[in-house]
Amino acid sequence: MQVDFFGANCIRLKTKLTTIVFDDNLARLGAKSVTTSDDIAASTNEAILGLPSKYSISFSLPGNYEVGDVMLTGIAARSHIEEDENKMLATIFRGVAEDIKFAVIGHIHPDLSDEQLEDIGIIDLLFIPVGGSGYTLDAIAAAKIVKQLEPKVVIPTHYADKSLNFDMPQAACDEFVKVMGVEAQKIGRSLKLKRADLSDKTQIYILD
Repeated sequence: MQVDFFGANCIRLKTKLTTIVFDDNLARLGAKSVTTSDDIAASTNEAILGLPSKYSISFSLPGNYEVGDVMLTGIAARSHIEEDENKMLATIFRGVAEDIKFAVIGHIHPDLSDEQLEDIGIIDLLFIPVGGSGYTLDAIAAAKIVKQLEPKVVIPTHYADKSLNFDMPQAACDEFVKVMGVEAQKIGRSLKLKRADLSDKTQIYILD
């Protein structure tokens, strides 16, 4: 599986048969959308982030989906600004691609219920925003979720990026790494990941 990071919370996952782009709101942030008319678009909060102008099909709601060789499950969650525990306007995506179990976290409230944690289950790869400033999860909240889920690989997203026009300044990714207390590996914008590459210990990869 190939992972490409484009800034903000925009992640592209590519397998042999399927390409899914998560949270491509780059055009709203002064950059260029990366989703093509052949890609699947997934939004963790369509009301706030919207969808790109081009895509083949889109997912933004809770439910079970099968696209090509990828299994995807949307799990209802509170948005980062919603205090009502019963108001679920965001979606956490859990998926399986090429024998790698992954989860994509968006701008959610940091308190996950036991049911949500159970629905996410055991995962190998976690994408999670860390920039804070009331825009999204901050370093402490993101680290809390990481420790609850115990993924083998963490890829932080939505941190300070001079190329994007965020509504609120985002914290540097280094703050999250410091809170985690785990040495991070900087590997560029793309990562090719196989099941055999996974370690028993949590690793942090910074795609920058």
